[in-house]
Amino acid sequence: MAPQSVRRISADEAVNILGLASPAGLVKYIESGDLTLYKSDGATGFSYDQVQTLNERRQAEAASPIPPLDRPFIDLVNDYIEAHRLQGKMEESEISDHDGAVRRLANYLTENEITEPTRDDIVAYRDSLFDDLKANRLPGFATINTVGDAMIIIRNFFGWAEALKLYPNVAKDVGLYDRDVNGLPMKDANGWPKKPDPEKPPKKQILSLF
Repeated sequence: MAPQSVRRISADEAVNILGLASPAGLVKYIESGDLTLYKSDGATGFSYDQVQTLNERRQAEAASPIPPLDRPFIDLVNDYIEAHRLQGKMEESEISDHDGAVRRLANYLTENEITEPTRDDIVAYRDSLFDDLKANRLPGFATINTVGDAMIIIRNFFGWAEALKLYPNVAKDVGLYDRDVNGLPMKDANGWPKKPDPEKPPKKQILSLF
């Protein structure tokens, strides 16, 4: 139990101060001992002074580059899913969707002997989903939006990894999709290739097949 004089702040306030992508980013600092999660009367919180000290250190480290990946890529996937479980804000079905989408990417990278994926690898992976969709190699009901849904999760995953300085966000500017359900380039009213809008997620959410 923390002393009464300790100023408590919520997880969301800590995320804002630290500039993290989501509360999942706090898990690493709790596990390392940099942050202490206090629980009292059903509520949780952090020490404001402790968060500020950590923020000052993070700012000092901000200019340093992300170190090379020193462990299997699948370990990042496992940590990402575990972070969501510890966060406790997602239903198990949502966590399962994230697990399936990111693990499918990891399997693709392994099959193609890619240990440190680049933006081009993520684009190639997205296009491979279209190829599978067109060839009916994706089980169950599938639409073009399925690919977009999966790519939203992939971008969230790399955003999480970059926030923790585990891996660069190589997916942040990869469009959700730029081909139609038949695998053909999407075109605008004038017949020109249509540029995908990375900020406009598809409406349909069908992720169970991943």
